[in-house]
Amino acid sequence: MKKYQRLSYAERARIETYLSLGKSISDIARLINRNKSTVSGEVNTWVKGDIDTYNAEIVHWYALDERQYRHIGRKLGKYPKLFKFWKQHSAIN
Repeated sequence: MKKYQRLSYAERARIETYLSLGKSISDIARLINRNKSTVSGEVNTWVKGDIDTYNAEIVHWYALDERQYRHIGRKLGKYPKLFKFWKQHSAIN
């Protein structure tokens, strides 16, 4: 297994393909050279029921967006003036 890095879009696309082919989580982890818990966590985060399907494009877009804004909340909570400024000038209202 390689040292931990975030899943790439290519890896997510392979997960989506293997899931659609009916491969198990263990098989997918082995095929993409990732830990089983990484693949399991990724799939379980996004597939909640029998009718849900894993969509690599949506998941990757969300992951990139999440990574970009993850620290903003902590910093804005600490500095009220910064929060007020950010809220007035942000495109994300």
